[in-house]
Amino acid sequence: MPLEKLQNKIIENTLNDVYCRLRPSIIHEGGVGIFAIRDIPKDTNPFKVAIRTPAYMLINKNELKNAPEPIQEMVSDFSFLNENNEYAMLLNGLNSLPLEWYLNHSDTPNILRRFYEDDDYVIYIAARDIKVDEELSFNYRHEVMPFDKTFSFDKL
Repeated sequence: MPLEKLQNKIIENTLNDVYCRLRPSIIHEGGVGIFAIRDIPKDTNPFKVAIRTPAYMLINKNELKNAPEPIQEMVSDFSFLNENNEYAMLLNGLNSLPLEWYLNHSDTPNILRRFYEDDDYVIYIAARDIKVDEELSFNYRHEVMPFDKTFSFDKL
């Protein structure tokens, strides 16, 4: 993609699609949460990125057995282990956790996840209108996502 086109996509995304930032959580005391920095209309993806890229790669758990214990704990905390003993690891590594990974659990969430199997991607959308300064939340128990292949997070 030409540099000017990339710059324009980033500017457009920054002006139109940035809705959230991290702050100390109200839901999870002592933790981090995601808060609206402007109103988020219902059915809006508050995590839309400028350029969609594949988000995960499958890595066999045995490949990481020699990692230091704190790294193994982080992999366990921020990756999904499938039935084939493979972690769905972020393609850009653990130093690039996307905002949606900081969603805290709620039984009455304001964010829903949509998995589009035909196109192999996932998006998060506002379940209702969300007001400025409201913490975003997701029901962890609501759905299970199949991590048996590579996915991307966002639809262009």
